[in-house]
Amino acid sequence: MKSKIFVRFASILTGLLFVGASYAQVTTGSISGMVKDSRGEPLAGATVKVTHVPSGSIYFAMTQGNGNYFTQGVRV
Repeated sequence: MKSKIFVRFASILTGLLFVGASYAQVTTGSISGMVKDSRGEPLAGATVKVTHVPSGSIYFAMTQGNGNYFTQGVRV
C-alpha cells in the first residue's frame, strides 16, 4: 500500500517538474560580428544598429578595437 502511494507521488512530482520546465523558454538571442572598412581592415568605434522589424525594437552595439561587436537580449 505504501509503495503504491510513493509511486503515485513520485509520478505526480515528476510530471510537475516537466510542466515547469516547459515554461522556461528563451525569448531573446544575441548577435555578434565584425565590421571592416573598404580595405578590409577592422573598424574600431563603429556603431552597429540592430532592428527587430516586427516590433520596431532597436539595439545598438559599438565595435571594439579589433572591429568585433556583440549585442545580447535581442528579440528573436
